[in-house]
Amino acid sequence: MDIKKVALAIFVIISTIGIAFSAWPQGNSNRRQRENMSDIEARGKQLRIAIDLAYKKLSDEHAIMFGVSITDTVVKYIPDGSSFDEAEAILRAAGFKVYPHQPNPNLPERDPNKYAVFATIDQYVSTLACKISVNVVLRPRRADDYSVVQKIAATIQRACL
Repeated sequence: MDIKKVALAIFVIISTIGIAFSAWPQGNSNRRQRENMSDIEARGKQLRIAIDLAYKKLSDEHAIMFGVSITDTVVKYIPDGSSFDEAEAILRAAGFKVYPHQPNPNLPERDPNKYAVFATIDQYVSTLACKISVNVVLRPRRADDYSVVQKIAATIQRACL
């Protein structure tokens, strides 16, 4: 009878230790996820400020005719090789609408933008006859592989009536 009690006590102790250890990493993981989301939101806000500064500089120089590349600005916050999830979250935090992952039926199969993901701030600035949009293109490594961003392109574009 004493052996059964000892065996039961050992089982309870081992089970308690196992439960404690299995719960511990998850708590750390949740904290890391919160910190990562906070970092992503901060990077998105910093990206928006950088876009605002780039726009002001280009506008002051009267350099925005139809489209001007701001890829150099965007890749500081979303470098090539970033995860798609992180890149999209940063863009959303910066105020972009990110469109779903789906092939563009109007582009040929070999076009590098066929499977690209587009993000835009459509009415970034509006005037009486024109609107300014900010557009970002995220290209995947290959069709249906949205794990890593292979290439980024970004522009500020003006469209007038």
